[in-house]
Amino acid sequence: MSGELSNQIGSADSLAPLEAGLSDLDIDIQQGSSDFPDLTAQVEDTDGIQQFGVRFEDAVKHMSVNKYESVASMIREYVANMAATCLDADDQLGDSYTPTIHIAYYPDSETLIMEDNGMGMSDAEISNIGVQLGVSTNRYTKDRGGKYGIGLLSGLVGVGLDGAFYMHSRSRRTDEYVRGYWCSTGFKAEESLPDKLADGQYGTRFEFPLTDPEVDIAGAVAEIGRWSRVPVLYSEHASDGSLIVDDEYGGRSETPFVDGPVDEDAAVVVEKEGVFRAVHDLGADDECVLLDVPIERNFDTSLLNDGDDKLRLRLPYRDSFDVVFHSEDEEIVAGPHEGLTRVSDGEYAKIPEEHREGYLPASECAPADVWTPSPAGDRDRFEENPRFWRWLAKQFIATFERDLSESVAAIADADRVIDAPQSAVDHVVSYVEAQDYASTNWSSSTIRGHLDTFDLTLPDGHASALAALSQTVDKCARDGDPWKRSNRGEVRIYQLLKDLPDDAEVWASARPSEKKARAVWDDHPGNVVVCVGGNRLETVLEQFGWNKLSDIDRDRLDDFDISEETRELWDRDYNYSNPNAGKEAPNRTLSLHRAQLTDDNDRGYKDQTCKESARYLRAYFEARECGYTPERGILDRQIDLLILFPSNSDESITDYVGALGHGNVRLATCAVKTYEYLADLDQVTRIEEYLDASRQRQFDTSAGRCSIPEAREHGETVVVHLAPDDAVPHLRDERAMQRAAEWFEQEPETGSSYRGRDALDDVVYVPASEATVSRVLPVFRHDDVRLATHETEFDLPEPTLITEPRYDTELYVYARLPEWEETAEFQMLRTQRQNLRSGMLGVIDGLAQLHDEGLPAPSQQATVDGETYRDMLEVFE
Repeated sequence: MSGELSNQIGSADSLAPLEAGLSDLDIDIQQGSSDFPDLTAQVEDTDGIQQFGVRFEDAVKHMSVNKYESVASMIREYVANMAATCLDADDQLGDSYTPTIHIAYYPDSETLIMEDNGMGMSDAEISNIGVQLGVSTNRYTKDRGGKYGIGLLSGLVGVGLDGAFYMHSRSRRTDEYVRGYWCSTGFKAEESLPDKLADGQYGTRFEFPLTDPEVDIAGAVAEIGRWSRVPVLYSEHASDGSLIVDDEYGGRSETPFVDGPVDEDAAVVVEKEGVFRAVHDLGADDECVLLDVPIERNFDTSLLNDGDDKLRLRLPYRDSFDVVFHSEDEEIVAGPHEGLTRVSDGEYAKIPEEHREGYLPASECAPADVWTPSPAGDRDRFEENPRFWRWLAKQFIATFERDLSESVAAIADADRVIDAPQSAVDHVVSYVEAQDYASTNWSSSTIRGHLDTFDLTLPDGHASALAALSQTVDKCARDGDPWKRSNRGEVRIYQLLKDLPDDAEVWASARPSEKKARAVWDDHPGNVVVCVGGNRLETVLEQFGWNKLSDIDRDRLDDFDISEETRELWDRDYNYSNPNAGKEAPNRTLSLHRAQLTDDNDRGYKDQTCKESARYLRAYFEARECGYTPERGILDRQIDLLILFPSNSDESITDYVGALGHGNVRLATCAVKTYEYLADLDQVTRIEEYLDASRQRQFDTSAGRCSIPEAREHGETVVVHLAPDDAVPHLRDERAMQRAAEWFEQEPETGSSYRGRDALDDVVYVPASEATVSRVLPVFRHDDVRLATHETEFDLPEPTLITEPRYDTELYVYARLPEWEETAEFQMLRTQRQNLRSGMLGVIDGLAQLHDEGLPAPSQQATVDGETYRDMLEVFE
């Protein structure tokens, strides 16, 4: 034993001595838990039986080094027993006592010290309990470890059968100080050992001179100690005693898995008071805890799928769950004998009469009884008990279905989703996230589909609002200029609302103003300003009850508690000259924007402008209506449509120039009175009117004739396919559209390896010409609407584009020749991956005529016109 170890582990006052101990406490000594059979059940008369003799050395070896796997197993056993004695002391001493376990390690000498401030042991306790194998004081105390009475022998795993470890203990019952060492033959008191416990310090200290520990001591203590109900202090020391590591673990609550990342509102909790508590949630880590230490479950969750019920597949949050057991016994949790404790017949026969109540011999258990697993003697793992784990999975499923039904009903009863209880929303969102964990955005049809599994429904508007929670907005950084992108960060709406303080508000705008944002921020420290794309602004304002930032003006400024700095910002005179200041509407100048294609920048276009007065524009459009084109100004670049962004619009022209400003379309900002001056012209429209028309326009789709927003409700992803004008009419055939939708879902080129995108699921296919696409470009601001095109004339976010012309031919063949998949023509044509406009369109259309008339493919006919076949082969070449 090292003579240089400090008298107390850790800091000097970390285990403060108690002022007094307890005396004259009776000790109830019981036989430890055992599954040895009751002989009287098999043999009527046991008198005269000659019992086996047991060689002492073999018994000790079997119950120590052969039973416990490593020093980590030893640490687990001692922590469990130390926690039990500390909890006993806590029951006796109450609030005046702080239970603590100290563990110290000296790597240089490989010395491990474990110390508690529990009840301690007297000389009589060592004689009657310590050296008596299979004897326990906790056998009938449900929430205590140490029922087997052999845990002390695990210390031999650390020091070896030929080694010894040292003990110092002061009993709270007798105030005795006992010191000595344990070895493979028992305990030897040794009064010559120096004091290691301070005066008035109670509890027990073990010192193990380890022999080749072969485990990471710090790691083992961290993993084991964190689950202890009693705080576990860990330190490492250099050979001179100086501190290297100082950590603290344990002190957990009775609900450890809710203290971590688990979402309390969405977690599925199955609990039997005093027996176990299990949590099934996205944050579950498959932890299993027995009283104060982790334990291996000893059950493969893949076995949950054995049988017809496929439990593993039905669990809402995949197959991960955490469990803490509050008893080492086999507690019957279901069946006719629920509430009783199952023990072997042999043990039941030896239970004293005063303790038998609540126990049931194994032979009397009913076939329907289900009981908790019992730990193996080394406490490393549970004994196998697949029946319990399958029962627990069924409880998770039943509990989840009941809770989900209640959550959906609460949401359905609310006028708006935002008014529903947060716990109900959290529950549904967590479930949908668990099913679609690879996707960051959901559609309302996704939500309805998952709920339909349980025969649950939500109103359409509520399903859409829930789906909107998965969308993102730009959250503006406080005290920065919200218009600068560097001061904005993307955040999911669900997370934003979840983090929002109860009395705070969200203010939204397509073009957030700094002075208005500062008024909002000054008014409440939790208020949030977000930037939302113009076409979504009104929707989110209605769905989530947010405020419109543009509504703040000087008349409303007194409603806000603002700083002097913000007020100065509102009162500041910028002294800039406005060329339109003071002018009447006809005389005001408009800057007309268009997108000129270029490869000179990342956007793919330059914003080109020219200026014209409102009066000239009106004269221009009126002349065009009369069939006359003016000979000056914009004569060389005629305008067919002018989209205006009045000053009272929440849309930003910069968001639309690249998408809408192509061909003969122009975009311009203007004053409200200028818009009113031009509004009656057929060629002039306001941006909101243009967007509304885009959203309402009907198309032929694989889901029927509908608008793009309606198509988004019918599937997970809408694919608008820009095809050659000659091909579009054929692709609008109902069967062709269904086939094209399947192609985008099934072909690997549109799956996970195609341009790095996720696989496309539940596709709604929309064939479109260039003229059609130009009318619906605003819808591509939704992440679930994709444009399949090899054209580059459209400035769109990268995630919305599927740009690969070579696959147009393959898709066209797949859609037009469904009955010829096994023919040589089909296989040959689908490999000709090139632009449809290179001559393949005519060949495919010609073959499609034969196909649609029900004729066999040329390769399957007995005779084929030689010239026709030769021409077709030339095209293939």
